[in-house]
Amino acid sequence: MASSRACAYGSAPVTGPEHFAEAARNMEAFARRNAGRPELEDVLDTWQSLGGLSGDEGTTRAARGILPAYLAGYWDHQERYAPLLGDAGTFISGLDDRAALSSIKTPALVIAGRHDVICGPRWASEPAAGIPGAELVMLEHSGHLGHVEEPGVFTRAVTSFALTTAG
Repeated sequence: MASSRACAYGSAPVTGPEHFAEAARNMEAFARRNAGRPELEDVLDTWQSLGGLSGDEGTTRAARGILPAYLAGYWDHQERYAPLLGDAGTFISGLDDRAALSSIKTPALVIAGRHDVICGPRWASEPAAGIPGAELVMLEHSGHLGHVEEPGVFTRAVTSFALTTAG
């Protein structure tokens, strides 16, 4: 019989005003880190438009426009990340699962990118602290797409967790 395990990656236990306020602070930090880049204004304009999204076309356009903020080193590796521009994102609001975290009894791994503007260190620390015995792995050189930016570190963390908790 296989044992249960859980892995939370690039996620937050809550969405809504509190989540958006944290994301806004993270976007301000992103803007400071990337001040002087001519492309920054387009990313910040996209960020400002997120509240008015409607339909698949608007969501796809926004996901493409916000991508540089989702990756810690986007502008240093644009060619590498170009294929991601075909992916669309999903924006969810009005969720709060924090009260249920302590009821999770399965081994859990929480992974986040240090520079993730939408589901970064703050949101990873809540489930890591709230789920009994959870393990937290912070990808120090990643944004929201750590499996793309630090695939080796990400893979080792997941593999190690799976092998440690198996059986």
